[in-house]
Amino acid sequence: MSTIALLKEAYTTLSNVSSRVAYDNILRNTRVKTSTGPRPAQVISLEDFEEAEEGVWTHACRCGGTYRIIEEDMDAGRHLVGCESCSEVVWVGYELVNDEHHATNG
Repeated sequence: MSTIALLKEAYTTLSNVSSRVAYDNILRNTRVKTSTGPRPAQVISLEDFEEAEEGVWTHACRCGGTYRIIEEDMDAGRHLVGCESCSEVVWVGYELVNDEHHATNG
């Protein structure tokens, strides 16, 4: 998904009251640990991450640390990822592919 598409999706989500409430609930239920709740610094497409090993993707943080997202996070619909070295959090943009649908139609 392109950055423009991600921005359009974010605008659509946040401009609608019910979808914004649902988004806020997702943010509250993520595994990122902060005292006041995470606020993503930016949106980064999974395409900009590097696959470090099978099922693990990483991206460099501006502090020199690393953002890491694993396949299980994506399967669970988690998009917020915290840096392993600082408190910065990013929203990782990706789409889940239904393997069964993909295998029969792909």
